[in-house]
Amino acid sequence: MASDIELMNYTSTVEMESERNISFDNEDKSNLHWSVYYHIELYHIFPAIVFARCVHIVWYVVGLIGNAISLKIWAIPRMRRINSSALYLVALTITDILYLLLNIVMYLRFFWGLPSMDVPIFCELWNVLNMIPQYASQVLVLGFTIERFISIYHPFHSERFARHQRARKEIISIMVGVITLSLPQGFIWHFEYGQCQVRSVAHEFLKYWSLGTEITMFVVFPVITLILNILIIKASRKSFMEQENNLTQGHNGHRANRNGKYVRSSTITLLCLSFFRIITQLPMTIVFLIQQFYYPGDPELPIQYINEDPVWVRFLKYIQIRFIIESIGASHHALSVFFFYFTTRKFREELKGIFRSYKLSFVSVYVDPNNTELATTYPSSAMRTSASSLYSTTNRLSAKL
Repeated sequence: MASDIELMNYTSTVEMESERNISFDNEDKSNLHWSVYYHIELYHIFPAIVFARCVHIVWYVVGLIGNAISLKIWAIPRMRRINSSALYLVALTITDILYLLLNIVMYLRFFWGLPSMDVPIFCELWNVLNMIPQYASQVLVLGFTIERFISIYHPFHSERFARHQRARKEIISIMVGVITLSLPQGFIWHFEYGQCQVRSVAHEFLKYWSLGTEITMFVVFPVITLILNILIIKASRKSFMEQENNLTQGHNGHRANRNGKYVRSSTITLLCLSFFRIITQLPMTIVFLIQQFYYPGDPELPIQYINEDPVWVRFLKYIQIRFIIESIGASHHALSVFFFYFTTRKFREELKGIFRSYKLSFVSVYVDPNNTELATTYPSSAMRTSASSLYSTTNRLSAKL
């Protein structure tokens, strides 16, 4: 039944394209209405589309909730005091939230066939905004990796580089840079013939611009980050061995060891986060860069016979693999909260504190027996304080017993 519906939709769409007198050669296929490709993909690679639909929904739910929690915790002043990269993590979390929200527009178009970006002005604006978090994510990861590298290899200069005022200026500079790099997307894309598509005069520019920016942002920067991470691991192992040898030096040794644990914890957090983003981003970059070697076949071919055309078969296999890789790769914008939780003790404590405060607020709703309705609707701060004191007293008595 679904295949029959897609066949009718595909036929009507191709007829509408024929009315525009489009000659379907390789150059003009790039501006063929996107719904033609959607119906072909839905007919022939339906499992890959279902996979992408489900996986992206998981990332949106987990990512938006998790990143909101991470943003709340890393923005706490005491977290910034114990982790010099906290401001970078705040900025990174904001870019992840922005990416997930913007990605919903593309998700609706490519996996549900809805004209979510086919609106004048919004077409150009969305393509500019969509690149900002993607570029910013890579540069911010490189930024806090450099900060960690300096703190380990040049500890006497690390305080100057890790000062929060300096970090703010660096993050602002990064954002200004990535916004500037994203602006050409407003020229490349525009709304024409009822869809958001590449301008006919921008095809050549897009080819070289995408090649340059993709290689720089998603290949060169991750490789530099990877090299720095390897050097950080080597230096951290050496530092850990030295601290273990100094444990017998009394109180100062214990204090140094306690400080070292905070440094190692933050280093492990940044290393795990960085490695995960590199591992998930590089395959996405590769499938994007090789897309120029895969092109669709004749769109006037009946949809039920497309799987007999070797050109179409090759193209659809590439699209199927790309959907799977990009769906999995998008996880690095959604799963950061788990890396923070499992590698940073202070993060876990703050998260437990947040849940505890909500729990106490819920308990305080039932504290006032004289005015249950009012207490249920408007729990006062005095009631929350009373519940908190009762909770603490109970814990102390339990500890004594």
